[in-house]
Amino acid sequence: MIHFNTIHKAITTILLLALGACSSLRYQVKPEEIAQQAEANEGSTEWAKDQEKKSPGVGKFPKNSWKCNLFVYDMLYNAGANPPKTKDVKNDCYWPLTASGWTGSVSGFTKVSTQERGDIVSSGSHVGVAIGAKTIICAGEEDVHRFTFKAGTSLTIQRYN
Repeated sequence: MIHFNTIHKAITTILLLALGACSSLRYQVKPEEIAQQAEANEGSTEWAKDQEKKSPGVGKFPKNSWKCNLFVYDMLYNAGANPPKTKDVKNDCYWPLTASGWTGSVSGFTKVSTQERGDIVSSGSHVGVAIGAKTIICAGEEDVHRFTFKAGTSLTIQRYN
């Protein structure tokens, strides 16, 4: 005779295995979803320099640290993308790709020459999410805000694949 607990454990195990398999499938994220996530956080102080911030899958950013790269990471994550991160072997944790890291080759992204909504835009020292042809939303010293790079600033534009 099979007990209820045995059946329950078997069903639970099967469901957990199925969910694990589903989590490895890649959701097709649209650039518009990334832009909407950024716009929804405009004005937030959550990524302000004087705030401590922890995000899923990465180390904790202490107070008095710039968080523009963490903001981009969070917007990608919240939109369902798999944001790039780097391994910190010394501290045994991961960190979001830095602003300068966004100027190189980034797995899952393609460098493009024309900025569109949802693209990731970096000057090498600052990074944000494009919401228009010349405007990004980014984390600054006090809050998340709109920003336009000065004319002539060298920018790298990355589009999520």
